Amino acid sequence: MPAHRNPRWTAAEVAILRESYVDGGMPAAHQALPHRSIYALRVKAAKLNLRSPLRAPARKHMLRGEALAQAIALREQGVPFSRIAAQFGVCEVAASNAITAALCAARGHRPAERDRAGKLMPAEVERLRYMLKKGVKHIEIQQRMGISASTVSHYRRSYNAELEARGKALLPPPGNGERYSGVPVDPKDRKQVEALLMTGLGSIKVSDQTGVSKTTVVGIRRALVKRLKVRGEVLPGCDSNGRRIKLIAQSGSIPESTKERFRALLLKRMPVLRATTLCGISACSGYRLRNAFRDELVARGEQLPTPRRPGKLTPQARAIRSTEALSREERRRLRALVHAHGEEEGRRAFQRERQAASMAPKSFEEQLARVASGAAGITRNVRITRTAPDMTLGGIASGAL
Repeated sequence: MPAHRNPRWTAAEVAILRESYVDGGMPAAHQALPHRSIYALRVKAAKLNLRSPLRAPARKHMLRGEALAQAIALREQGVPFSRIAAQFGVCEVAASNAITAALCAARGHRPAERDRAGKLMPAEVERLRYMLKKGVKHIEIQQRMGISASTVSHYRRSYNAELEARGKALLPPPGNGERYSGVPVDPKDRKQVEALLMTGLGSIKVSDQTGVSKTTVVGIRRALVKRLKVRGEVLPGCDSNGRRIKLIAQSGSIPESTKERFRALLLKRMPVLRATTLCGISACSGYRLRNAFRDELVARGEQLPTPRRPGKLTPQARAIRSTEALSREERRRLRALVHAHGEEEGRRAFQRERQAASMAPKSFEEQLARVASGAAGITRNVRITRTAPDMTLGGIASGAL
């Protein structure tokens, strides 16, 4: 066997290393064992799991000054961290950490305090643990404390290990189980998403039916398109690059109760767009259902009545119509509730949600938006300062100005 380049460590040398390294760090260890190289001392100390009281100062972010300001401006425009890092010649993690720490204070949060070695102070660790116990998302913890994703994950693992050793319940999942973008997807859910994508559904509809975030569905779809392209296959209605070139009929996913209500409104001579708004379906699906219903009536020798189109609306009628119209987000929510609970129960749940949202206290910005849209007005609050002669009852002053 070949001889060792360096002599083996003796028990006396190990004892000297333990004493000197723990007390004075690498300088004291190298002074006590000058015949050993710094690399050998560092490797042996790591194998012995020795800790030195000396700490090197934490490295500062590579993006500083004008470069950091430009990086923040690019990030606020939606440029990904990878492109920002490539533009300034740093790694993606360094760009992400520098921008996150800078945006923390800019958004009104208090950045986490660190010691000279860059470690979180005990009070900041408790603050981080409190947010982990409350189930706050990791990205929100990063934005509130200005720390990296790896730091949040490290303290989450160490806290879970401590709780498990004490026989306590583990931390709740990030977001308290909310399936937002960035949360690992179960393999069963991934297969379900891929199966729905193979039926020709888009990312938004797949996200509504499975509960997986739209961003995650888009990533799964991108990977599925690549696998299909290798096998010479494509998604239904798409080309080899996943770009949609043909729309498929989506009226089959509408519940039968909704279709019956839509047909009943058409028989009452209601316009198609008006009926689709009340039924919570898209305009394209509404016209497709109207055409199929009209053909069915013609086959039976009947005719679809002409829709009654009112003339110019009065202000009162226009106000009533505006309250009944639904936004795009409300339509999506209504379709999800109807799909989950059925026609009648889903609509009742939707009305309860709208009523609760309308009765909820509004912020100052929301009140300003209502004033700008004309839904609310501003009145003058007149303070009573002196008696008004005309505001009397039987000659006795009962009001003041």
